[in-house]
Amino acid sequence: MSTRDVNRSVSRRFGMQGYLGGLTIALMLLVGLLLAAIGYAAVNDFTKSAMRNVIKGVADSVENEIIYSFRYPARAITQTLSRSAVMESRSLRERMASVPALAAVFEDNPNIGGIYMAFNNGDFFSFRRIAMEAERRGFGAPAGAVYRVRY
Repeated sequence: MSTRDVNRSVSRRFGMQGYLGGLTIALMLLVGLLLAAIGYAAVNDFTKSAMRNVIKGVADSVENEIIYSFRYPARAITQTLSRSAVMESRSLRERMASVPALAAVFEDNPNIGGIYMAFNNGDFFSFRRIAMEAERRGFGAPAGAVYRVRY
């Protein structure tokens, strides 16, 4: 065997080994990319599912807070007022006599901002909390006024 034949044999062997090594590396890279894509999809689905659950939990919590803060107190106040003497009153003087009771309702329910009542004879009576100093000044209410009555 001449030197030339040895060089060709080594070249062919190294060429085949290089080809197989390159193919192995490419296959490993492909498998790694496939595993990364599958992992990404799984994490993405898990994250989306977890976020949907968190958002649903927050939405349910907010809904319950709204119901318990506004709907039930408003319903109770409406039922109480519908049976009270203020609904049977005929004059402003009689309605103004109910202001302390209305103020007590507001003290017990800080989320209620106003009570509006309409009567069969067309009269209207409004009792509202004055929330800000600018609002009090805008209404021309005296200093220290907490509620506003309109009729």
